[in-house]
Amino acid sequence: MTGPSPGGPTSPPPPCLVAAPMDMNTALQETAEYLHTHNITTLALVATTCFLFYDIITTLDREVHYVWCSQPRFSSANIIFLLIRWAPLAYFFCTYSAEAPGYVATAFMMSMDVIFIARTWAIYQRSHTVLILLILSSMVCYIPALVIFYIGVAAAVIPDATIKLSAIGLVKASILGSSATKIIPDDLWVLETCFIAQTPKLLGITFLVSLFYESILFGAMIGRLLQYGTSSSKLLDSMYRDGMSYFTVILLAHLVGAITCFYGPIPAAIDGSFYFIGIKSVMCSHVVLRLRASLATRDAVIDGHHRSIHSGEPVYGGLARKAHRTDTQMGLPPPRVCGRASLGKGPGAPMLYKAGRSLSIKI
Repeated sequence: MTGPSPGGPTSPPPPCLVAAPMDMNTALQETAEYLHTHNITTLALVATTCFLFYDIITTLDREVHYVWCSQPRFSSANIIFLLIRWAPLAYFFCTYSAEAPGYVATAFMMSMDVIFIARTWAIYQRSHTVLILLILSSMVCYIPALVIFYIGVAAAVIPDATIKLSAIGLVKASILGSSATKIIPDDLWVLETCFIAQTPKLLGITFLVSLFYESILFGAMIGRLLQYGTSSSKLLDSMYRDGMSYFTVILLAHLVGAITCFYGPIPAAIDGSFYFIGIKSVMCSHVVLRLRASLATRDAVIDGHHRSIHSGEPVYGGLARKAHRTDTQMGLPPPRVCGRASLGKGPGAPMLYKAGRSLSIKI
């Protein structure tokens, strides 16, 4: 409240609330709740950062061996891996020390799908049709969800969801000076402008859409791998196992995120830490490192011991060229390779693995 000006009438008090018919008591209550949820978000953010940092430290030796020591060192595959592995850690540090834009987190979620888009495209023998379908399905899934989410956040001026404060100093003084809210120390005061009192429930849409697209990639990849078989090649066994473990973890993380968006401010505060980005970064990194470890071992399909994917028998004739591996490429025979048929002509003759028909996986 301002006092009377010298020689003039009493000045009107500055407006405390704008665009929200809310009294001071309600503002104090919701502001205190916001600060409490913000503290929970910060704790979850620190936990996610520590988890990501711990994983990087424990797997750094494999990263140096399979990424930094590979040739060419700065290939597109290596650059994608390093971005997915290190950029989220930098983002979490920036989020903890300052306010990082939310669209950066969205970009991380979408960019990490590049690994599995490349894997799926490769096991479909680099079909241009499959690649176009994967890209179009990504756009169809993500773009509408992001538009709905960000429009909903920008329009979040509903009285029961948003408090518009034009006199933050008055509310801060009231909260910090109130005997009922002395538990909030001054260094935890994080409000400088208007704030959204609750995590928008529309955030759950992005979780569900991301999970739906992950399901598309998972189904396409597993369906193709089953055509090759899952017991004759250590490489294919590794891809099958990694795909299953990745999808299981991502399924749980996305379901938790989608459900907590609708269950009050405390559970939804955990979503604000973007923990799912840390989990996805760790899983993608492990998938790539395990794939490169499989490529480095003497797999019967990779290192020149050309055998049938289905039966494990040698490919006849000695006409198959040695499977090449540059950077992270690997050669795979077509899905139907005959291994037991005798060499000759006619329907019983085997299909030979030709280098020109090899499969090249870049991730």
